[in-house]
Amino acid sequence: MWRTKQENGITYSGLGNEIEKTASLLDILGITKGDKVALIGENMPGWGIAFLSILGVGAVAVPILPDFHENEVQNIIEHSESKMLIASSRQISRLKNIISGKMPVIITDTLTPLGAEAEEPTGIPIRFTLESMDKESVEDNLATIIYTSGTTGSSKGVMLTHKNLAWMAKQCLTVQHVEAGDRFLSILPMSHTYENSIGFLLPLLFCALQHPFL
Repeated sequence: MWRTKQENGITYSGLGNEIEKTASLLDILGITKGDKVALIGENMPGWGIAFLSILGVGAVAVPILPDFHENEVQNIIEHSESKMLIASSRQISRLKNIISGKMPVIITDTLTPLGAEAEEPTGIPIRFTLESMDKESVEDNLATIIYTSGTTGSSKGVMLTHKNLAWMAKQCLTVQHVEAGDRFLSILPMSHTYENSIGFLLPLLFCALQHPFL
């Protein structure tokens, strides 16, 4: 399903397993239905797994463009009232002044809590399955708040429901037919609405193969 230059790839069944583990980790760390979770990082499989896991537990994803200034990232986290940050190791390094000890942090590179890298690895008890996640996601519920690039001032949050996301992805088929085995190359950040719909959700819906450009 996903393939990057550094990895052999992730199958759809493997994706499902990773979503169940990550959703269960969110639950263990106290994320519940309606909570906001900020997500920032470069394009990688862990970003997509985190995004789907957030939605799967009934929480709201707050994707942040990876090139946003540190002050803007902090404003978005505070404005959205995010209770957790999921970020790549590169983003954590540059944002350490605003995340230190203020909220739980998960690293997208490894999908583990910040600070747990040096600990003895242990299995995550599965609390959420793909079947149970279906019950948490109602089409009219808020799914994500995507903040604009702020060309006319501060970033503004666009509230999108599960139905909004699914409709956008399905409508892309009116422009380009997609089937299993087709390949997509993601150039824009997956946190961008355009890329999120066309380069992420669309190939996912129709079993295509995605190559996130890092």
